[in-house]
Amino acid sequence: MEGREAKHITLIKLSQNTTYQDLWMEIFRHEYVKLVWLREQEGYSSGAQTTNKCVYIPPRVESREYCYCGLMKADPQDPYCCFCDEMMKEIECCVKGKAITKKMNALLKKAKSC
Repeated sequence: MEGREAKHITLIKLSQNTTYQDLWMEIFRHEYVKLVWLREQEGYSSGAQTTNKCVYIPPRVESREYCYCGLMKADPQDPYCCFCDEMMKEIECCVKGKAITKKMNALLKKAKSC
């Protein structure tokens, strides 16, 4: 729980230092540098050899019970979990309509509050 709070505090501070138009680009850039680039450059290692193989996908997603996002599926036969399934359908609607729908706005607000 404390880790999530620290992450949210970091994101809030980062969002306060950027303009609204560049907000998500800056947040994604920061997350990429922190979670991917620094690990590839061994920025988090303490001098010891790391076992990092440049794989950032949890191994459990290889099983049929889990979605690629890491959440458990209701039915192993489904291609996505309930959240991803709803999100993918709405993304398709937005692409076809070439505009963000009200339902997509609601899903994004729901995801933001998690």
